[in-house]
Amino acid sequence: MSGRVQIFVLVLCYVVVLVESISFMDPKVLVVVDNKQLYQSHSMLFSTLEESGYELSVKTTQDTNLSLTSELGDYLFSHLVLLCPKTFGMTTRGLERQDILDFVEAGGNVVVFANSDYEEPTSKLFESFGCELDEPKSLVLDHIHYSKDWDSQFGGKHTAVIADGVCQSSVIVGDNKSTIIYHGIGMGIFPKREWIFPILWGSPCSYSYFPDTRVVELPIVSGEETVMVAGLQSRNGARVLLTGSTDICANTLPHNSAFCSWVVRWALGQRGMLRIRNWRHRTLMNQSTTHAVSFSSSNPTTYRVEDEVEFSMDMEEWDGIERRWKPFIAKDVQLEFIMLDPYIRKNLSVTEKGSYSTRFRIPDRIGVYKFSVEYYRRGYSPVRLSQEISVRPFRHDEYERFILQAYPYYAAAWSMLLGVVIFGFLFLHGKMNP
Repeated sequence: MSGRVQIFVLVLCYVVVLVESISFMDPKVLVVVDNKQLYQSHSMLFSTLEESGYELSVKTTQDTNLSLTSELGDYLFSHLVLLCPKTFGMTTRGLERQDILDFVEAGGNVVVFANSDYEEPTSKLFESFGCELDEPKSLVLDHIHYSKDWDSQFGGKHTAVIADGVCQSSVIVGDNKSTIIYHGIGMGIFPKREWIFPILWGSPCSYSYFPDTRVVELPIVSGEETVMVAGLQSRNGARVLLTGSTDICANTLPHNSAFCSWVVRWALGQRGMLRIRNWRHRTLMNQSTTHAVSFSSSNPTTYRVEDEVEFSMDMEEWDGIERRWKPFIAKDVQLEFIMLDPYIRKNLSVTEKGSYSTRFRIPDRIGVYKFSVEYYRRGYSPVRLSQEISVRPFRHDEYERFILQAYPYYAAAWSMLLGVVIFGFLFLHGKMNP
């Protein structure tokens, strides 16, 4: 129960953190392994990270100082890779479950590898992020979709499973089309957890159980609910990557190297991090004498009903390879003009330089509105923009003096006036017959 409360606090609420917020642009990565041999068995993955510009600091769980923070409370790293399912929480003093949750709340990225030999602290950590591991010593099995070439290396129990489902977000998995072999424990995602999602899952024939035991009860996860790799993107932009296999990214399975490189670099913030800059809104004022258009000052706090408004902003995406911000191009970014409900919702048109804009007329209804842009897409960090403004009615000197709809009333008034003049003239100067 406590784990569920922590994941709720983590991904659904803004958390006030006493330490300085962590920057995903910082390349410092702490890698914690059970032993040095495990690090060597994943050298291809770590070499890829170093070639991408990350600075790896490798420590074993036997090291006496595994703290993520300095004595002053500042975080020393921006990313954490845990490759220690056997000893995590048992000997990792200074790197407990709560330390990792605080690290994510401050904006840090975490990658966690588990396997069938995991200990209870590892399962508790997974539960804190909304994911449940199957029981120790269990494995994902698939008697139809398995690799005959690799299955013999893992005992010949059909545990070298060919992953059937892959997340369709290219920013997470890239354009890799190679077969992905999975040997590890199955996971299930807690229901109603909107911020955690599967990245890799099994076929309809897969299930998680004990390889040497006859199935006598319903497996914890089966079919396409058998999650192998899961990702979490919190509201503050922090990312967590969870997998039930240490073999999936090992050197012994080179087929998976491209997939592992993409998903791990995504988890460390190399792609999909967005920001909004230079947002502005202003009134369009028609000049009837020249039929030209001029603009008011940017970002006023008060508008008038039926004003023509232009809203624009720039959206950028972080390129972790070139280490700079680049224009982000998307056709599904929307602006909402909200009072209690959105009165106006419009798609923003975009240029090649990542500049978004739109124009609309303010509704004929006074009140307090707000400009709102919220962009939530799988694989991208959430971006939000909001500003409240007031909408006032016309002042007495801003109404048009003559409007088309009132011309019948104008005609009636003038006809009555003309009739009085004619009657008065005839009454004063006319001759009455005897």
